[in-house]
Amino acid sequence: RSSPVTGVQTCALPIWLRPGTILAFGHIHTPVAEQSGDLFFFNPGSAALPKEPFPPTWGRYDGNCLEVVDFEGDRKSVV
Repeated sequence: RSSPVTGVQTCALPIWLRPGTILAFGHIHTPVAEQSGDLFFFNPGSAALPKEPFPPTWGRYDGNCLEVVDFEGDRKSVV
């Protein structure tokens, strides 16, 4: 099984990745907040150069929830 957004395959975790690990990344300018197995993938998107069809977004983590939010305050993705 793979993620439709990141393409990451679900597999056994390496010993250094514990269940619940958040993998934060950028550069693709596409917002992602999703769970695949025991891992969480997070990319806040882009405030300046978003990829179509996504609006400018930013991300936050409050200790319990990962979310991608646009500048109107609408949540675009929540895990």
